[in-house]
Amino acid sequence: MAGFQNILGAPLTSVTARMPTGLELEPLWARPLGLAGLQTAQAAGLLTAGQPQSSRRGHSSRAGGRPARGRFLEEFRNNQLPGLQIRDAAGHLVEFSQDQHGSRWLQQRLEHATDEERRLAFDEIAPHAFTLMDDVFGNYVIQKLFELGTPEQRATLLQRMQGHIVEMSVQMYGCRVVQKALETLDHSQLSKVTREFDGHVVRLCRDQNGNHVIQKCFEAVNPIPELMVRAFRGHMGTLSANAYGCRVIQRLLEHAAEEQTRPLVDELHSLSSERLLYDQYANYVAQHIVQFGAEPDRRRMAERLRGRVLHGSRNKYCSPFVEKCLQFAPADTRQQLIEEVLAFTDQEFFEMCQDQYGNYVYWRAVENAGREDFSRLTSRLMQHLTELKRMQYAKHLVKKIEELEHSDRGSKGQTAGR
Repeated sequence: MAGFQNILGAPLTSVTARMPTGLELEPLWARPLGLAGLQTAQAAGLLTAGQPQSSRRGHSSRAGGRPARGRFLEEFRNNQLPGLQIRDAAGHLVEFSQDQHGSRWLQQRLEHATDEERRLAFDEIAPHAFTLMDDVFGNYVIQKLFELGTPEQRATLLQRMQGHIVEMSVQMYGCRVVQKALETLDHSQLSKVTREFDGHVVRLCRDQNGNHVIQKCFEAVNPIPELMVRAFRGHMGTLSANAYGCRVIQRLLEHAAEEQTRPLVDELHSLSSERLLYDQYANYVAQHIVQFGAEPDRRRMAERLRGRVLHGSRNKYCSPFVEKCLQFAPADTRQQLIEEVLAFTDQEFFEMCQDQYGNYVYWRAVENAGREDFSRLTSRLMQHLTELKRMQYAKHLVKKIEELEHSDRGSKGQTAGR
């Protein structure tokens, strides 16, 4: 979409430090450690004999119902099968897939296997693929088969998933398999996946697992199916105010075509500032538009602050938006906001500088001001430096202005010594 870019990362500033967490990290216990790692962890008392419980009903830990390990797997875990190859483990590969160390071993072997070895492993695992897709360890094996498999093998795995993709998308482990499928399937196969989302998009956007699937869909499928974009109409306000939905909307704005997102952006413009700028999640959507949107949308969004810079700057959720406007709003709009800060009475100046959020906004205005306005903004800080030093949240500004004074003295000293 014209005017939007992909976000690859941002420095840890006063804005990003207050942003919600990103993708949920995989818990350490869900990562196969290898046999040596298991023994070390058990010796340290960090692991118990039981395995984590799967999210699929009826598929619990060994103590709660998972079948006892077979003799062959036990021998492997006890280092009694050195140099084990895939062909040697034939007949045991499904059980290995469901074991922490067996799964790690199989993934590594598949990476370096011959085509024949991969075919042997696939033929044994494929009939059990649906069960493994939501297994705490088995899901990694299925992901590896999607990654390394032939187009025909991927088509077989997709066939196992069809009719269950929405169900899998809300599962802790199944959602990872769906995302890997979206990364690896060809265009004709992807359409079979996205068709199953019809009528379920909004629900998936609000789900802690499903939202990642929809985000991945926007990244992997080009063009984004109209049925998915259309699902957002009439829901932009509620999804923007949702912890997961706000992330999905940002990905949608990055990857969808201009003609697809235009009605959705207009719907955001129709929301009140209270709903959009002062909400703990929706403000990130507003920030995204100011930073990456088309110029008319950036201007229209930033102009909401005119006459309300102080009020917005002192709000926990709106203040990051004010900072973004001072950085990325069109030049004329940005200048209007800086002039509003310059026109503060002494009372308003102190209210902003001693506020736990407002003090960051003031310095953001300093950083983005032209030469003359920069001088006026910093001079006012220097003029009231004694009072600011006594204010808890103004210490950030005091430090910045003292660094600036020190820098200026150093520059003058160098000039005088020439």
